[in-house]
Amino acid sequence: FVEVRYRSNQHFGSAAASVSRTKQLKVINSANIFLQNNPKLNNLMMRFDVIGIDATNQLEWLKGAFLANT
Repeated sequence: FVEVRYRSNQHFGSAAASVSRTKQLKVINSANIFLQNNPKLNNLMMRFDVIGIDATNQLEWLKGAFLANT
């Protein structure tokens, strides 16, 4: 599962850093709903990545950025 964020200004931090714990919980909840609706995928490993994009279109890809059980 991937959360993609864009920031045109880094005044308040990077795009990737803008994924707060509240946002992480929303992504985790969405992933759980997706898996409930697709039970054949329940045995697969789950990973949460974050891709941050800044105003110059530079990408920051954080693989395994957060865990569902923390």
